[in-house]
Amino acid sequence: MNVLALTTLYPYPARPRHGIFVENRLRALRAHGNNISVVAPIPYFPLSHEVFGDWASYANPPRQEERHGISITHPPYLMFPKFGMMAAVGQLERVFENAVLEARKNGFEPDILDAHYLFPDGVAATRVGKRLGLPVVLTARGSDVTLLPGYPGPRRLILEAVADADHIITVAEALRKDLIGLGADPSKVTTIRNGVDLKTFHPDAPRAERLPKTEAPLILSVGHLIQRKGHDLVISALEHIPRAHLVIVGGGIEEPALRQRVKALKLSDRVHFAGEQPHHALAGFYAHADLLMLGSDREGWPNVLLEAMACGTPCVSAPAGGVAEVITAPEAGIVTAERTPMALATAAMTVLSDPPQRSATRRYAEQFGWDEVANDVSSVWQRAVRRSSSIGWGEAQEMPLETPSFILTVDTEELFDWEGNYTDWRVPPAEGLERLQAAAREAGVTPLYFVTYPLMEDDEIGGRLARWHAEGTAYCGLHLHSWSTPPNGEELSPARTYQLHLDPDKHQKKLRALTAAYRNRFGCSPIAHRAGRYGIAPWVLDQLAGEGVMLDFSPSAGFDFRKTQGPDFSTFSVMPHTRKTPHGTQWVIPVSGSRWVRGLGSPHPIGPEARGLGRRLQTLSTAPIRLTPEGNSLSDMQKLSRQLLNKKTGLLTPALHLTSITAGATPYSADENSVAGLLSVLKDYFGWLQAEGVSPLTLPELADALGVETFDKKVSETA
Repeated sequence: MNVLALTTLYPYPARPRHGIFVENRLRALRAHGNNISVVAPIPYFPLSHEVFGDWASYANPPRQEERHGISITHPPYLMFPKFGMMAAVGQLERVFENAVLEARKNGFEPDILDAHYLFPDGVAATRVGKRLGLPVVLTARGSDVTLLPGYPGPRRLILEAVADADHIITVAEALRKDLIGLGADPSKVTTIRNGVDLKTFHPDAPRAERLPKTEAPLILSVGHLIQRKGHDLVISALEHIPRAHLVIVGGGIEEPALRQRVKALKLSDRVHFAGEQPHHALAGFYAHADLLMLGSDREGWPNVLLEAMACGTPCVSAPAGGVAEVITAPEAGIVTAERTPMALATAAMTVLSDPPQRSATRRYAEQFGWDEVANDVSSVWQRAVRRSSSIGWGEAQEMPLETPSFILTVDTEELFDWEGNYTDWRVPPAEGLERLQAAAREAGVTPLYFVTYPLMEDDEIGGRLARWHAEGTAYCGLHLHSWSTPPNGEELSPARTYQLHLDPDKHQKKLRALTAAYRNRFGCSPIAHRAGRYGIAPWVLDQLAGEGVMLDFSPSAGFDFRKTQGPDFSTFSVMPHTRKTPHGTQWVIPVSGSRWVRGLGSPHPIGPEARGLGRRLQTLSTAPIRLTPEGNSLSDMQKLSRQLLNKKTGLLTPALHLTSITAGATPYSADENSVAGLLSVLKDYFGWLQAEGVSPLTLPELADALGVETFDKKVSETA
């Protein structure tokens, strides 16, 4: 598999341990046969003087390098102190998109984008993947779940990325639970912890020269010298551990403050600063220490714990993030109940007074090798690629019709609670169907009913539809509701009410059950489909094409369903799309809609050109509108229709739900007066359309115009 990894967390010469855990995982995945390239942007900063602190490390990095057989590019991007992360999203989006296009130009066609850290990297990566038709897998690693969502801006963008990503990996189960608590679809989130390099980290590593020569117990505190790593807490704990020496390994802006604290506590003879060390050199510290102590206030999956254990050294850690998932046995060490100096000191003395066998600690670490991690990540990548489609949405183009036309499309579905209780459904009364059909017949309109499985199986409704279908006074297509289409039995999460979030094998089985029911009821094969809740994706279209369904009416142009874990069509073009599939040309025809500011003029049809800041301004300043009498006046429908016809869409697809013709069944039909009003608007709209020269079209007429096999041609296949 060709994998393009996109991450600002990756080592480079000036920061050799930066994001080393990302590199280690990618090295293991490369060893499993994946072809991996890395795009690791580095903030632009021209000055390397030490007075600029960490920013100096950004100066003059290599733009191209190779590490461990993996090619890495380091394009520059602008990041501003204090305001950097929000501004960095757009910068990284540009850099990542250019990197994908450059890779393709150079003959590297990515099968998948692999991005690390949800914000800003993951946000930028999902936008690029969505735009370029590539599946994206994100990895959440800690504060991108536990800290950043506490700020409104990052939270909104993180949730957008999580909704748009094909899958999300968390490095600890605690992070998975937190991410689901934020609103992520549980079926899209998998815990795959980090591993440890068992060859580099082992008990026989030569002693590091910077370790003090002493017979007293040696305690390590390893990590970047920043506040959240809690080195100050470890120093305070040392006060309560007699004789022990502490070695602090790492560099960073907190070093002067930490040295001052050591001096204030009169511990200068027992605390040693070893400075920043190459990653591989840490083994020489771990293997000759008696204990590793971690005082962090937040962590994802702290790699230093496993590295120490692989060298036979037990650990004591404050409770943070996934720490309790790393230390689960006495030979591994102790996780304290509280994050206090005394709690750490007490735990440290417990371990030091009765230490586990170093060989037992090593055996504990051996269960966390990288091979299993690589297998699990490869499986996630393969599933994501399988759910994607190399064809994407296809190409937008004008409809080849002689005159502007329209088809009334009807979501012919069960009665259920629109507030979200989809499992408690029932078949609607047939009277509503009769009323709608009579109104259409009076206007000279032939409806296209998209029918769910229970309504096909119901003789009252299915029988009527079959008769009208045979007479040519109505035609029918597929409407897949995940909750009512067999086989059932899976847990129905909010995300799975959208069929694009079903497992592909499960979706295939449901689609075939629905298709079989259709053939049994109508005596022919289906050619048209609308996804339940508009939950379509290119991989679903691929499966539909495999069943001979070459007309899809699912994308609801102008609408963003991500708040309920559905798809985002807020900038989907109002134009039809054609997809060149192995089974023939498939047409994707949007539900007619747009975005507008009500009361301030006509709707503004949207298109795929909206992106970046323009897209954000558009979605903030406008609201979606669908071409339907549900919630819209006749004037609204007329304005929208004029704009869409001016856009040369060629075909209008006014839509409504059959259940809206039953009083009290939907928000649009509170009582009988509401139903009567809805039907009145619909009939007046049909009359206005035809007076404007927009002709009613039947499904077979549309299929003939588009070169799609019609029902008559398919009857012989299924007779």
